[in-house]
Amino acid sequence: AGSGPEPGQELTYRTTEVDAGNNRVTFAQLIPAGIDLWVLAVTVPVEQEDTGRDKVFEPIAAGFQVTG
Repeated sequence: AGSGPEPGQELTYRTTEVDAGNNRVTFAQLIPAGIDLWVLAVTVPVEQEDTGRDKVFEPIAAGFQVTG
């Protein structure tokens, strides 16, 4: 058994659709809240990885809070 609340995790992963040639990257933040798990995720084409992370994911993740 654990000794306290589980910390949140952040991860990045890439996917490829072999037949279609679509390469995508997903940024996700896993946020435990009590017995729930919130997942904030943004998926963008690999060509837009920096913009997707810097201009979309990070600003949203920085202000995201589970309330209530």
